[in-house]
Parts: sequence; structure tokens; C-alpha cells
Amino acid sequence: MTIQLNALDTLFFKDGKPFSLGEETWADGIFPPPPSVIYGALRTALMSGELFANTLGDLIHRTDALQVQHFSVRLGGQDEYYPLPLDVVEHKDKGFEEIDYEVFPLEIKEISSGVVHNNKWPVFPQYRDTDNNTVEAISDGLISRANLISYLKGKAKKFKVRKWSDYLENEPKIGIKRNRQTLSTSADDGELYRVGMKRMKGARIQVSYSWTNNEEHLRMSSKLMRLGAEGKVVEVSGLKEEAPWSGPTGIRTRFIKVYLTTPGLFKGDGPDLSPWGVQASLRGMAIGKLFSLGGFDMKERQPKPMLKAIPSGSVFYYKAEEEVDISVLQGKAMADKINGIDYAKQGFGIAYAGTWKPEK
Repeated sequence: MTIQLNALDTLFFKDGKPFSLGEETWADGIFPPPPSVIYGALRTALMSGELFANTLGDLIHRTDALQVQHFSVRLGGQDEYYPLPLDVVEHKDKGFEEIDYEVFPLEIKEISSGVVHNNKWPVFPQYRDTDNNTVEAISDGLISRANLISYLKGKAKKFKVRKWSDYLENEPKIGIKRNRQTLSTSADDGELYRVGMKRMKGARIQVSYSWTNNEEHLRMSSKLMRLGAEGKVVEVSGLKEEAPWSGPTGIRTRFIKVYLTTPGLFKGDGPDLSPWGVQASLRGMAIGKLFSLGGFDMKERQPKPMLKAIPSGSVFYYKAEEEVDISVLQGKAMADKINGIDYAKQGFGIAYAGTWKPEK
């Protein structure tokens, strides 16, 4: 099942940083929300249709088969967009641009064996400066599916991308602490705070999921769902019985590039490809700043352990001994099972594979 989520109000998603009321006045958020937020909202919506469940445990059991398979963004009803790979950059001093931003992928350098170096990994992206220009990554970049296919096949040179910031409006909101016993508020110092609410304009989050118990529930419901802090309402639309995008086809290579469309949670440095029959060694990566991620365990009724997540758009470079048909890797959720929690089922580490060319 594929659905689109259209925000009818401002949204806020708290990051993993602690907030101390009285010492701080600004609560930091994260956008777009991590997969666990969408997964939790979907699961709650599906629970509301399970009328024959008698207990919370029964509800949890009935919705345990839910699996998030795909995330993308619809901009203005056009092509699907994904997080910009982090080895794609723009020239820093190129003048004003709006809506469409010109970018290009970096060359991937491989240090020859036997050469002494102080890099942790022998493979890394680099910019060869031939005209005294500097480059920078776009932290909130979005790449179209067509350009992503070209990028994964190693054919992209220069192309245009979008930015999340052009489809979001910031609306700061002031709040005040509420007494849990009396449900009253006061104007005492240190009890006011501000949050950065986001209003989506011309953008919809698209999600594909599977659930074996009752695929028809969201189709038959009021098509409204609560999402994020304060239980703001989003409209569920674009319902389709279609499989999620399976990625580019026809790629055989020894040099495998794995790109994350959603944040990754791994026990090691990156995804393990062996569950899909691919034997390759991790040679390098282009990743963003790790961020803290927690959550709440419905079954255990307690907070989940805080983990460090690798951001979406991160890229990993692998090298195999022989050519591999990488179609087996396309669209797979590669996150590991950590502390007994199946993060792949929640949509973490959804990846697509491509090829890279080593430059000496």
C-alpha cells in the first residue's frame, strides 16, 4: 500500500537532545521526521481499526506485522524526490539560485595498496580544484528519481536539485508549562519555552507499507491521521495498491555504492550486504553528522535506549572480488536489529545501490 501524507497544520518533531525547562527556552526539532515517527503514527492509525482487540497487548500483537518499505517526497504533485546523496556538492560562490540548484557528484579516490596514509578508509570522495573554486554540501537537498537513477549508474555529471527549505515555512510557537495535577499554568520565570513548528507547502510525504492483517483499514477510514507533537492532523491521500520503487536495474559491478534514503542504525560502520548474498568489503563512506535517536516502546511501556543514527543521504563504498548483480540490494531496509528491536521493519536504512569508479 502506498499513501501520501499532507500536513493540514504545522508539525514539530523533537530531536533526541534533552530539554531542561528553566535552563533553556528553545526546543530543537528535526525535519523530516525519522521513520520511527511515521511507523508509530501508522501503527496507531491501524490500531484504531482493530475493534476486536481487548487489551493493549492484543493491539500490539495485531499490528506487529506492519512494515514500512519506502519513503519519498512529492513536490507539487510532480516526480518523487529523495535525500540528496552526501557525495554530491555545489559550488560555494556561484551567485543566487532559487528552487533549482546545480550540483555535481565528487570523484571517488582510492588510495593504492602499499601507499602510507592516515585516512581511516582508503576510499573517499574528493574535489579536484582546477579553478580555485570551493564546494559545499547541501544539507537539505532533494534529488528527483530520474536524477537519482543517473547518479547510481555513475552517469550523472551536473544536474538540478531542490531544497526542503523551499517547501517549509518556520512558525515559532510559544508554550508554557502546565501543572499535571491542577492542569493550570502560571507566568513564573523559566516556565515559558519556544518550539520551531514547520508548515509544509507544496510537499507531501509518500510512504509505502505492508500489513497482512487488514490492508483495507486506511482506505475505509476517515483518511485522517495524527502525526508529531501535539497530535497534529495530516490527510492520508493517494492510496494505491502498488509495490514500492525497486531501484535501477541492469547494474553489474565490483564497485558497489550503497545510498541511504532513510537514517541508518547499524552495529558496525555500515550496512552488512551478506544477508542478500553479496560478499563485499566496506572501503569508505560519505556520511553526515550522526544524531541521537530514541523513542518509546509500546510493549515494554518505557523509553527505548538512545542510539546514534547515520543520517539519510549517506553513501557507503564497497568493493567485491567479482562482479555482482546489485538488483538484490535495491530498496532493501538494511538497518540492524539492536537491543531486540527490528529497526529495518520501521523503515530505517532503506537503501539503493549503484556503482562508483575509483580514481587513483
